[in-house]
Amino acid sequence: MKKIIVFLITILTVTLCACTSEKESKTSDVKDVAVLSDYIEYEYAPLKKASDLIVKAEIQDDLSEKNSVIERDSDDPGSIANFYAVRKIKILDVYAGKEKVKAGDTIKIIEDAAKDEECYYHGENYKSLKKGEEYILFLNNDNAAGEYSIISADNGKVCTSDFQDMQDLNDNNFDIAVKTLAEFDSDLDEQEKAKIINGKVYRSMNNAASGHEIDLTSGVMEYDFTDKGIAVSLKE
Repeated sequence: MKKIIVFLITILTVTLCACTSEKESKTSDVKDVAVLSDYIEYEYAPLKKASDLIVKAEIQDDLSEKNSVIERDSDDPGSIANFYAVRKIKILDVYAGKEKVKAGDTIKIIEDAAKDEECYYHGENYKSLKKGEEYILFLNNDNAAGEYSIISADNGKVCTSDFQDMQDLNDNNFDIAVKTLAEFDSDLDEQEKAKIINGKVYRSMNNAASGHEIDLTSGVMEYDFTDKGIAVSLKE
């Protein structure tokens, strides 16, 4: 496991003056504040092991001031000590933790984002969950709030209804997303799934991924086995 530049719910310090220097959202006057975070970035097998729940879920609400928790620094009210949002999800399928939840349940989870009337706060490179979209989520409740939370920001969520989220992931999280979709969201046989799960996935920069196809909810994933690993390209 590698350390990266806070696991969700770890104390963060964000000065409110940062809002004035960050880029404005294209759709409103709420400013985008990306916060440098330090969290554990898991590879696929350790991520599954760290998860209390692995579920497919549909997001039931928008990120809003109402479901955001923003904690001020007691010594410096002009700064933020911590932030997160409590989001509502509907469980569509359960892959791990079936004794805890079942399909059809609606539960609340924590994500590494929040907003107030001025700013949208989020972990660096993290994209907030979108209402109506479907995700496979790796969750645990190892946090001070006592709710299930997404493990290590983008490391623990895979959007199954929009490939665009995958295009923007770093190499490790792209590897996890491909393996997650192959294992839980495809009709591949177990032998083919194992080849992908146990291999090293990388983005195809040419036509190296034209050997095999998987039809997924969000489009077609093409892949092939090469000397370098498993070349993957996405087509919506």
